[in-house]
Amino acid sequence: MLTVTSVATRTSPVSRGKWILENLLGTPAPVPPPGVETNLEKDPVQVKTTSVRQRMEAHRANPACASCHKIMDPIGLSLENFDQIGTWRERDSGYLLILLVNWSTVLLFTALTTSGRHCSAGRMHS
Repeated sequence: MLTVTSVATRTSPVSRGKWILENLLGTPAPVPPPGVETNLEKDPVQVKTTSVRQRMEAHRANPACASCHKIMDPIGLSLENFDQIGTWRERDSGYLLILLVNWSTVLLFTALTTSGRHCSAGRMHS
């Protein structure tokens, strides 16, 4: 799962979060809105000077993106200490990887998995 949800040169917390949503929680992930830039590798300087987490934070600053990413990203970021093949790591692009737990997201997924409800684009459905 870690390799399948990574790209050639780095991990992909979004892909990992989406995979867990769809395959383990049975919740379809929302499709990005038209015209939204999804390539975190677009700026080579930024790729060399920031971590994946930092680039994702900048991407989530767009409100159209934040509504979906607030669901997927915490799940995928929880696996960031595992590289593309599952080896434990403590750094990404020289930055220390610190697992930050968003307890509101943990509580939301606990509620989803125990209530038989699912969430798409920030809305609850039966």
